Amino acid sequence: MSARFTAFLNSSLGLLLTGSLIGAAGLFTWQRQDWLFKEKYLRSQAMVDHRLNLVEQVNRETGRFVAAADNVINAYFKRVPDKQRDEVTLAYNTEQTQWFGSYGSLQAMLRFYFSREGCH
Repeated sequence: MSARFTAFLNSSLGLLLTGSLIGAAGLFTWQRQDWLFKEKYLRSQAMVDHRLNLVEQVNRETGRFVAAADNVINAYFKRVPDKQRDEVTLAYNTEQTQWFGSYGSLQAMLRFYFSREGCH
């Protein structure tokens, strides 16, 4: 039996089938590795996109808060009328409330997306 099997493997058809099996196994392994690399790349790209969006969101919200504080400071320095100063102060208080309301969630998201383990 083993002599017949050896003879078959040494024949053209046997070599062709053996080569095809080795090639198919190699192709499957390569395709699997390629898929794994693509998935890892897409996950890292998604994380980069989320990080950039978060940084932009923090910058926008911080910018609004700082601009409102700057308006209040300018109103006091320029000694604008009380009614206008009260409007600017009310706008600042509104921005401050929004900022402190979103601060905790932004802080948690920053910790998640920029943790030491998540940044490579």
